[in-house]
Amino acid sequence: MANRAADSDRLVQLETLRSQSAVERFRDLLNSAEFGDPEDEVFLGTLNPAAPGGGGGSALTLVSPSIIDMAIVLVNGVPEETRELLPFTIRLRGAEGALMVGRIEKGGLDDSGAGIVMREFDELAGYDSVTVRDVNGDVVLSGSMQTRAAVTSPGP
Repeated sequence: MANRAADSDRLVQLETLRSQSAVERFRDLLNSAEFGDPEDEVFLGTLNPAAPGGGGGSALTLVSPSIIDMAIVLVNGVPEETRELLPFTIRLRGAEGALMVGRIEKGGLDDSGAGIVMREFDELAGYDSVTVRDVNGDVVLSGSMQTRAAVTSPGP
């Protein structure tokens, strides 16, 4: 029994390190010279479940006049019963319509119910909400891109 608890603790620590490592890599990417245009904007949003206890997620879009725009959507904590409704389709929405960011296929979520999709776009300005739908077309997660942050250029 003690070994199981120790193994569980190690798995939690490993997952925490992986998450921190991913965040650090993403931060380093945004602080690289490639993202040094002072006109770059980052839009962030929190994805909320359509049903209580249905997981959550985050979305990020980078809108830039000098490099290709990109969208990254992370879902996490998707419960087992909702995973039966994969694949999930992830779309950005705005005044211009909807753009497909990607799909999370069956088997595309890890054991904790987390998965990520990313796609590059020519233009993301004006796309201000994210919707994640299940195989039946029902909304699983959704959120608005409400937080804006300028991308800081790397220091000398």
